[in-house]
Amino acid sequence: MKRRRITMQRVTQHISDPLDFVVNNASNQARSLEFRDVGFNIAVYGDKHYILRFSTEDNTGERRFGITIRETLNLIFKTIKHILYYIFKIDNFNPINFPSSKLRNQRIVLIDKLLDQEDLNVVVEIHFDNIETYEFTIITAMRVDDFNIGDGQYIIEMTNNSSVLKQFVRGTKKVVDDFDN
Repeated sequence: MKRRRITMQRVTQHISDPLDFVVNNASNQARSLEFRDVGFNIAVYGDKHYILRFSTEDNTGERRFGITIRETLNLIFKTIKHILYYIFKIDNFNPINFPSSKLRNQRIVLIDKLLDQEDLNVVVEIHFDNIETYEFTIITAMRVDDFNIGDGQYIIEMTNNSSVLKQFVRGTKKVVDDFDN
């Protein structure tokens, strides 16, 4: 019986590095962090600015602690249903950016109010990718109780499973609505 020949085949498949920075709807340099099916798909990316804030020293010479991928992902997935709730309930609230829009991309600040430590603040851009997929890109994150918010920007403050939707107007956080789970 003859032995089967070993043939050399060319590899034509592209192998991607999970640590590569790629282009997504919000950033030219974002790292894919997670892709999860929640009835529709949520793809979460980390902008290079965010990735560098917890992985290397910032311009003050210090690394930001308490803003790991796991902590920020937990906050994002904890707020998704609250974001949808407010989109459906509040007429002028829609933080989702669409490709056809000529407006500046909207960003929303997600805040996890923690009793025993400083607030976790995560700035995200949400983009419609297709009917089944929405992209969340983490622009930056910081643990601080007095995070700077831009005028007109929306904030969702989470305390356990409850949330408060606020809008920063003329230097004041104005309560728009709340949801107590």
